[in-house]
Amino acid sequence: MSISKKLKWRRSINELKFLYEELELVNETCKAAGRDFETYYREYCSRPEVGIDIGELERQHNDRLVQIFGAKEEAEEQPEEAIDPMPGALMAVDIPEKDKINPDPATEEDKQIHEIFNKLFKKIAIALHPDKVSSLDISPFLAQEMIEAFKTAKKAYEERRYFVLIEIAEKYDIYPPDNYARQSKWFRKESERVGAQILEKKNTYNYIFSECPDWGKDELIRRFLNRLFGI
Repeated sequence: MSISKKLKWRRSINELKFLYEELELVNETCKAAGRDFETYYREYCSRPEVGIDIGELERQHNDRLVQIFGAKEEAEEQPEEAIDPMPGALMAVDIPEKDKINPDPATEEDKQIHEIFNKLFKKIAIALHPDKVSSLDISPFLAQEMIEAFKTAKKAYEERRYFVLIEIAEKYDIYPPDNYARQSKWFRKESERVGAQILEKKNTYNYIFSECPDWGKDELIRRFLNRLFGI
């Protein structure tokens, strides 16, 4: 196999790994900003010069809220401070369909790649499965490390984060599949998909609020109210 193909393969893995790390960071940012957005939103609406009754507003537009976000489940005796932020805080400027980060393999190419890494996962399982590790004459620390690596590999396989399987295989001297060109093509396509999810998340009010300077927050809330309620 040519060196250039292997270098492109390695580069495609690194790019996808970076994008997954960025997606996780963006998701954490959106989640952390949700409460702050909710607090600021309610404080803004309660200002005397604004005078918006949020409860009445949401009742008037209940059908639209259900259409966009689905019906809320009733919470039993939930303390007020534990109530989740209103779902509107997660609404994108252009309302997206609910995404699924790792859909099941759909195309023939996806199925072929999945089968390639199914074989790699089986090799990892043979080496790192708890039943196998328990029979080895190794330290408890190393045994636990190998078991944890197996659990990580299993989760990565289920989530189709195949680059994690490659990292684990290389760490434990398990040969990864060498059809580099096919893998590189799939990894690049996966990078495009994850990159699109990052852009979508960055287009939500939660994320925009987390990046917004104080002087721009009122305008952001006005945009939110206009987008959601038409006011």
